[in-house]
Amino acid sequence: MAYDDLRKGRASVPGQIYFITTVTANREPSFRCLYTGRLIVDEMRRSEIEGRLSTLAGY
Repeated sequence: MAYDDLRKGRASVPGQIYFITTVTANREPSFRCLYTGRLIVDEMRRSEIEGRLSTLAGY
């Protein structure tokens, strides 16, 4: 299956709320380790400050 096939029938809608999931190498749970979880949240914060991400999370 090509990457483009995954996007068929999908659309980005301004103002729409999206549920996003991620998969890590070997499907390791990212938030099992406090340090790793904090790195992910810190990067999400930075992305939001830079305007590349908008979340409903209350950091």
